[in-house]
Amino acid sequence: MKKANPPLDKKGEKLLKSAESQLDAFLTAGNGTTLADTHAHLLAALDMLAKHRYAQFGNMEPQATKR
Repeated sequence: MKKANPPLDKKGEKLLKSAESQLDAFLTAGNGTTLADTHAHLLAALDMLAKHRYAQFGNMEPQATKR
């Protein structure tokens, strides 16, 4: 996996591990009920991770682009 830029903080790492575990549960679901439950949990975990990262980007100073 590529490194995040900017690097993940402790909360971001925790949210990423949660999302990865939810993805594993989703991919190994054995029936439709479990699949539906894990799908909802996966979406919630990814949403929390995305909101955390967007909040980090909002607090960052603009950086010059490389040309």
